[in-house]
Amino acid sequence: MDKRCLLLVFVLAVVLFFSNVNATTFELNGTVYDVNGTALNNTNVSVLLKDQTWTDLGTNYTSTNETGWFNVSLPLAQNYMYQLSIKHTNTTFNSVDYVGQTLPTFPYQQFSMLSNTNFYLKEAGTINVTVINASDLPLLNSEFAVQVKDQKLGYPTGSCSNVRTYEHICYVPRDRNYSIMIYPGQGSQQHFVPVSFDWNNFTASQSYSIGSLSIYNATTKTLNKQFNVTESMARISGYLNATGINGWEEFTIVPFVSEPGNMVFMTYGILPFNASVWVNSADIYDLTTGFYNISLPYAASETVNYILFAAAKNGTYYGSYRNITVTGNTQLNFTMYGLLGSNSTISMTTSTGGSRTVNTSRQFFYLVNSSNNQSLQNVNAHVETTVDYSNYDAVELTFMEDLSGSNSGNFSLPLLNVTGFKEMNVYSMNQAPKEFLQGLHLK
Repeated sequence: MDKRCLLLVFVLAVVLFFSNVNATTFELNGTVYDVNGTALNNTNVSVLLKDQTWTDLGTNYTSTNETGWFNVSLPLAQNYMYQLSIKHTNTTFNSVDYVGQTLPTFPYQQFSMLSNTNFYLKEAGTINVTVINASDLPLLNSEFAVQVKDQKLGYPTGSCSNVRTYEHICYVPRDRNYSIMIYPGQGSQQHFVPVSFDWNNFTASQSYSIGSLSIYNATTKTLNKQFNVTESMARISGYLNATGINGWEEFTIVPFVSEPGNMVFMTYGILPFNASVWVNSADIYDLTTGFYNISLPYAASETVNYILFAAAKNGTYYGSYRNITVTGNTQLNFTMYGLLGSNSTISMTTSTGGSRTVNTSRQFFYLVNSSNNQSLQNVNAHVETTVDYSNYDAVELTFMEDLSGSNSGNFSLPLLNVTGFKEMNVYSMNQAPKEFLQGLHLK
């Protein structure tokens, strides 16, 4: 090769290097097939974009050509998250007949590796969600949000959309089981407790009704689920019990709304303190006897699950968890255990708009660098910590936390000082996912 060719190769390499360094977009491409390996043309491929605060930034989409191939250009940002959705519509019946696998939201580092991939779609089912209130009036889509989770995988599907003003439609692989949860949307003037519904019967060969509001259409493989969020209040009462302890210096029952799969958001999932005010009453706490009597909202026609945490102090801090599906007034006692960690608090809003500080102990965790000598800062991550308290009057449950901001390299949880820690998964926008299993040593 002469000097002119070498110079040309060098210049091209430099140009390509700097174009990649300064790139503001990247390409996602691949080929889409059905379950039999037949290429699917005119298949919708869309990518939902989120930033580090999990705010939706919009959707980029394209369609496959006659060979099943597609290419879509996406904005490149190290702190973006990307969720892929692929679905094919049967033009004869105008219904979605094939859909991509249920995938989580990926950070750029992992999502950018999906290019030049063959995608094999599965036979699709449709979940159509509507909501009514006490007046039998439909809630607009701006007033309620829907989360559909694959029960085995545990993360939300990415194939839901608002197609009209009063319903959400989700397209999912029909060989899986799902949990559907609804809750008030951002800016909603409707206030209702989140409710859920488990669905595991896309295999049904005959159409049938589900209660008085919902129906499954076996011909189109469509679940039409209508939630009635008319709210009632139940009184939950009982005692806190601990060997050798008669009376408490302080205690509070902290209700967490339980998402499908017994998952609780530590930051966002706490019900306000003293919900009894909403029905012109008051929560009762008797420090001498350990008796409590509180109110919890529920929807009589739907399923409402809570994880209750009893936080108490007698010299040192104690705690206990109970799970409950609220259907009416219930008696529920707590057996109290010691807590891991150091003195800390849980912050609750009150039903009148104030705040209440709950004193307790929490186990702190720190995200550190690869050398284990420096805590990470400015972390954007989602953390899931699973504990099995089924031997301690509760269930296996998963705590969820979203980390962001300047002091986001650590978090804490109210953990019982018993066996039961199962695993922790850290999904970072900047690093690969990390998993910590039962061998994690807690001090």
